[in-house]
Amino acid sequence: MVSREERPQQARLGQVAAERISGWLEDAGVRVLGDAEVGAIHDGRTVELADGSHHPADLVLVAAGVQQHAEVAEQCGIACQDGRILTDASMRTDTEGVLAAGDVAAALNAAAGRRLVVEHWGEALRMGEIAGSVAAGQEDSWAQAPGFWSDIGERVLKYAAWGDGYDETRLVEHGDEAFTVWYARDGVVVGVLTHDADDDYERGQALVERGAAFPPEGS
Repeated sequence: MVSREERPQQARLGQVAAERISGWLEDAGVRVLGDAEVGAIHDGRTVELADGSHHPADLVLVAAGVQQHAEVAEQCGIACQDGRILTDASMRTDTEGVLAAGDVAAALNAAAGRRLVVEHWGEALRMGEIAGSVAAGQEDSWAQAPGFWSDIGERVLKYAAWGDGYDETRLVEHGDEAFTVWYARDGVVVGVLTHDADDDYERGQALVERGAAFPPEGS
């Protein structure tokens, strides 16, 4: 695995979590090359890094993300910002009868009290459900804390957070590799990351959505 980050997910999840993820990947037989830049891919089989080193492979997978396209909405005069369509918590745009959902939307989250840009498939699914309900004449709104689950070998990370930054973390060890990382901003819980600590994960989602004080009771 070649990554621009020193360790996988370090910017999003912090140093402690990134170190564990890196160790888990190595346990699974993955060699992690961090703080590295891909210079070229030769014949679809050899990756050349910016430092000139070459790494042969049977298969090269480029995980570079996707680019949303809001040009049609912009041309129609629908409110957009930074290439994303602005919506309320019910996925309505500022144009009557037009809804937007998924990666292209900067949607208001009712619990967060601000618009969020989220690129997890679970949130795209939820936004689509909301848009479908609203289009069918029902009322629904987005108020859940976004998140994802990630399988790494036999381990599972579970994460829920607003995703737009934190200024403090708190690690809680539960034994047998189980742990919880709490994230806060301005003294308020804004995220939770767990491994083999489902009670904290479920409780953490509710604390994030409620804007509970940090550190959370019992952490």
